Amino acid sequence: TLHYNASRTIVGCTLRIYWRLNELNNGDLVGKHKKEVVKLHGIEQVKRWRRSYDEAPPPMQDDHPYHPARDPLDRLVPTVL
Repeated sequence: TLHYNASRTIVGCTLRIYWRLNELNNGDLVGKHKKEVVKLHGIEQVKRWRRSYDEAPPPMQDDHPYHPARDPLDRLVPTVL
């Protein structure tokens, strides 16, 4: 849908896909249970992450099992723009 709309609305635009702009990526918290995260970081910090739009959780490490670089669908997406 994004490719279709961009090709129709912005003439001559280069569309770049970058996984770090994915608003659903919760960084290093991906794949962990909520109880485990509370034990590691405390309930107050977890509440701040869940309720805030400007306080991000810890970034995902490159060796994380769910890192997008390991996803075959994202293998062609550059790691740095």
